[in-house]
Amino acid sequence: MVRSDSIFALNRLLHLAARSFATYSIEVRRASYRGPKELWAVLQQIAGEQQALARRLDEAIRQAGGAPNPGAFPIDFTAWNDVALGRIVEHALDLQRGVVAEIEQAAAGLQEHPDWRVIAQDALDEARSHERLLAETIDA
Repeated sequence: MVRSDSIFALNRLLHLAARSFATYSIEVRRASYRGPKELWAVLQQIAGEQQALARRLDEAIRQAGGAPNPGAFPIDFTAWNDVALGRIVEHALDLQRGVVAEIEQAAAGLQEHPDWRVIAQDALDEARSHERLLAETIDA
């Protein structure tokens, strides 16, 4: 039997992947950002990878008999709607550092099932990779 705290942890990972700042920046505010195409490409890459992870998590939750709940984008993201693309990438890095810590916490609750451990580790590896990519983009 699947524990409800495991479904909660999977849904937390789903929210972090599906409702990230990079995804918000690409999906919701796409038309208003002007700036270097390289910065835009980094956000698109991150958002695309996060959406692929979100689909995997959605499927895992359904297979476990749970109800996927990605939630909504945080309302404080709207404060960044008219900010230059360079600052968007900097803010994405700031937020990504916290996301890594949140994924570590959620992943700790998913040790009972081998497939979930794999997904949680993939989520953590991806989050760390995105953190490095954002830092390298800012430093370039």
